[in-house]
Amino acid sequence: VKAFQSLSSFDLAKPFGAWISKITANLCIDHYRRKRLTLVSLDAPMSRGHRQLRYEIDVSAQHGCVRREGLCEGNAVVFSSTDLDNPLDSPVLKVKYFGGKRGRAGHLRFEKSRPVLHQLLRHERCLKDHRAVIEACISSLSNTQRIDPSPTVLRDYSQAHLVNRMGERGENFAALVKKISGDADAKSAYVTWLRQLTPAEIDDVVVLYGAMDEPMFAIREAERDYPASILSDGTLRFAAIAAAFFQPDMPEILTIEEIENGVHPSRLRLLVELLKTQASQKRQVMATTHSLIVLAWLNQDDYKTTFFCKRDETTGSSTITPLSEVPRFLKVVEKQPIGDLFAEGWLEGAL
Repeated sequence: VKAFQSLSSFDLAKPFGAWISKITANLCIDHYRRKRLTLVSLDAPMSRGHRQLRYEIDVSAQHGCVRREGLCEGNAVVFSSTDLDNPLDSPVLKVKYFGGKRGRAGHLRFEKSRPVLHQLLRHERCLKDHRAVIEACISSLSNTQRIDPSPTVLRDYSQAHLVNRMGERGENFAALVKKISGDADAKSAYVTWLRQLTPAEIDDVVVLYGAMDEPMFAIREAERDYPASILSDGTLRFAAIAAAFFQPDMPEILTIEEIENGVHPSRLRLLVELLKTQASQKRQVMATTHSLIVLAWLNQDDYKTTFFCKRDETTGSSTITPLSEVPRFLKVVEKQPIGDLFAEGWLEGAL
């Protein structure tokens, strides 16, 4: 808890803070049960326009302080620190800052209780170019959206009238659809995806209004409007996930939990295609699944970007391995469907 309280002082956007809070419990359980987890590490390479950045930080889970931190742009070091320069009992983190003449490093001192990244941004000796690098790093770390649409939430009226991004559980979904409808091209593309979802012809998506003009999502078929309150869970979840790709305020990283939930098995192929086509160099999409049907729609090119997650019972840590790097997988999958390999535990045994 102390470690992640320290990380949360980034002053980043809510999605990153929410992500931190969700994994804190599991990390702390492991720490107290196994007495092994003493350091929480984050190693984040990222691209921001033409910038290639790498940010690293180690936080002590026992003492709730930063032990090591560094930021690089390409091959150039912006700042760095090591354990050798920083005794554990010192309240100050000594950092090499490469902001002197000819890139020479000078030492700066910062509070250990907060990441250097945010402190250096406001420091009087921070160069203008380095401020831009730090701001780019913070923006990349914070510009993440997690969605796990709840049919109960999607059936309800939106509290806002117009939004550029919906909530994690689908809050203000109808308000987002209303915003999308204001862009003819975006709406046309959105409706095209929905038309492939159901055998019945969808003529349009519309927004209905309650007594206080609060919006509710609806689809139009044969000149009749069907409000969200009577639509199936699968239709609503697919509509919400599809709408996420047409948000005016698109995140750089979009994560989707259990993409198969509520969606008819015959329409999972469509969902997989949606994720593939909407991902781009500027947008990273990560989705979790336990569905054998979703796996069945993967092709060989997808194996490099599909990862099998397994918990190590000895260390308590999780291993994340691309399917393409699972021993013998590429040969075995030619003879046996990937869904069968997953269901029978072959993948877990291979690792």
